[in-house]
Amino acid sequence: MKKVFLVDDEIVIRENMRNCIQWEREGFDYCGDAPDGEVALPLIEEMRPDILITDIKMPFMNGLELSSIVRKRLPDTKIVILSGYDDFEYARLALRVGIEDYCLKPFSAADIIRLLRTISTKIDQELADKARIEQLKESLSAKESVSREKLIDSLASGFIASAEAFEQASQLGVDLAARYYAVFLTD
Repeated sequence: MKKVFLVDDEIVIRENMRNCIQWEREGFDYCGDAPDGEVALPLIEEMRPDILITDIKMPFMNGLELSSIVRKRLPDTKIVILSGYDDFEYARLALRVGIEDYCLKPFSAADIIRLLRTISTKIDQELADKARIEQLKESLSAKESVSREKLIDSLASGFIASAEAFEQASQLGVDLAARYYAVFLTD
């Protein structure tokens, strides 16, 4: 279940979002809300939501300032900006911060659910991609280990010329250049 945190200075919007969406049934955990970025920031850092939905205009710390800080501290958190302003400058600034979407007020619960599902799918895809990359790194590391062993075995057995050994070693990140060598063979 993806955790969602809401920041909006309008209590009606916070209450409607909290109460009008059946969060768990939709596959989300509504982990909290706050009236402005200043109050929200420590809660966000504690709860580490997957998705942050924030109003753009709020007292104390606005949504763009909050988004910028969250982007630096929690780079995997997806951010959605809510705005009552159809102003290109706000959207441009939001894009610079690295938000996921820019949603104009008024909006319906169905709009929010649709948006959250899209973001949730993207999060799942990113997690799957990270897992695949990690698996490939582990596989590459294992292959490098085997390749290093084969290089040393070929070198010790005399099956490889020095020039070729140095070239293969440099590709594997092994430094063979030394003034002296010590060889220990065991059976």
